[in-house]
Amino acid sequence: MLVALAGTAAAQKEPDGPTAPPNLDHFYCYFALGPVQPVTVQLQDQFDDALNQTEQVQDLRIVRFCNPVQKTTANGTVTPIQHPADHLTMLSLLKT
Repeated sequence: MLVALAGTAAAQKEPDGPTAPPNLDHFYCYFALGPVQPVTVQLQDQFDDALNQTEQVQDLRIVRFCNPVQKTTANGTVTPIQHPADHLTMLSLLKT
């Protein structure tokens, strides 16, 4: 089984320690449970594109779904949601 996560994350090192980029939201993720319906899809990433090929996936299902959230730390620092329409989805897939 191969698991993929759609989204971006990065950290930058500053003299007083690591910090997140100023416009990166925090997310709260939920388990996605429910009936599985077989779906066959063709996937192509930059490596497949260079070789002019695709990969066939028979079973594609959502495992986690993540919403952006506001975070408040113990010292009262609040990081508001910057991009309310952005969500992350983690998929589980079975390649044939």
